[in-house]
Amino acid sequence: MLPAEMPSWALMAISDYTAAQVRAWAPEPRTAEWAHGEASDGRLVLVAANEDVRPVAYIDLRYPQLPDG
Repeated sequence: MLPAEMPSWALMAISDYTAAQVRAWAPEPRTAEWAHGEASDGRLVLVAANEDVRPVAYIDLRYPQLPDG
């Protein structure tokens, strides 16, 4: 789904956050090694790419650990 087709409530941009929030969530550029480490622990990682196939956003979902028994 392209941004033009998305409902307005689903669109977010860096301008929706304060500079302090952006620094807290992304204090430095991420490397490929960082991404590999994050994606190698069993979580589901989804990446959105633009028309040039460059990543523009991602989300990771972790499954909760269930208690033994």
